[in-house]
Amino acid sequence: MNSLPIDPNIPFDPNTPETEEDGYRAGALRIAKYRYQAKKMRMRIEAKEIGVSHIPPEETMHQLKKTSTERKFKITVNYGYDVHSIIVNQNEMDKIRNGESVTVLGQGFSIEGDTEIDDWSFHSTQLNSLEVECENGHQVFVGNLSDAIISEV
Repeated sequence: MNSLPIDPNIPFDPNTPETEEDGYRAGALRIAKYRYQAKKMRMRIEAKEIGVSHIPPEETMHQLKKTSTERKFKITVNYGYDVHSIIVNQNEMDKIRNGESVTVLGQGFSIEGDTEIDDWSFHSTQLNSLEVECENGHQVFVGNLSDAIISEV
């Protein structure tokens, strides 16, 4: 590793990359993180734009009838400090059980007085992986689906 001579007149910054290559790598990771957060934000915006007012009346009645008879599942994770849960419908649960990559927006929870929206990503990094992340990028839980408690509600 090439080290530069330390100049006592310049304050030490521990966040400064040691080499130019480290700087490029750190920049690429930041860009990937921002792209991922932008993708999550677009998903949230699309989810908010779809409402009952946009669905024709016949389809609305069919949707209401379908959701009232559909089975629901509660998925709970304990990450040491707290317990978080999400309720998914039968269709989402079938995709999760089939090993498909699924991201579900949670109902949100309070952190230090602020409400954070939580994203639940199933099978996103590998088969049986489960990640719960806040909209601010904070990872609440990273583990396996086998670490979660799944129950029918």
